[in-house]
Amino acid sequence: MIPVTRPFFPPLQSVHAALGEVWASGWLTNHGPKVQELERRLGEMFDAHVVVVANGTLALQLGIRAAGLRGKVVTTPFSFVATTSALVWEGCEPLFVDVDPDTLNVSANALAAIDADDVSGVLATHVSGTCCDVDAIGRIARERRWPVLYDAAHAFGTPSRAERSGRGIRRL
Repeated sequence: MIPVTRPFFPPLQSVHAALGEVWASGWLTNHGPKVQELERRLGEMFDAHVVVVANGTLALQLGIRAAGLRGKVVTTPFSFVATTSALVWEGCEPLFVDVDPDTLNVSANALAAIDADDVSGVLATHVSGTCCDVDAIGRIARERRWPVLYDAAHAFGTPSRAERSGRGIRRL
């Protein structure tokens, strides 16, 4: 196996301290104090309402439902299987477009070339810490009235021009 990235480990003492707080609260899951703190801090970081879910696949499925995606949804073939699986599980049909050879993200040119009236939106993935061209994708999507979701698991908090990645749904 060739590792793509190396995990980052916080100091062990800070992990022990955080676990001590969890144990002291007696609450491990389902809207406990640490979950509430995480949602609050992420909400401040992204200036958004944040709801923590069990995994990224569920987050994508909730985003797909919230955006009202159905039928064909433009996406990338270069992503973790959950990106496509979430679409299929929500009854959507993935419509794959080419990726930009420099960033490996959805190619805005490929997106602009789509001639499909039956596309309901876009699910793009920020790849390996590199954000999609959100300006170009957003411009194309606004012209076509497509909602855009970004799978930002690989670029959580990565600066993208004037904003940070992690925002799930772009409002039209």
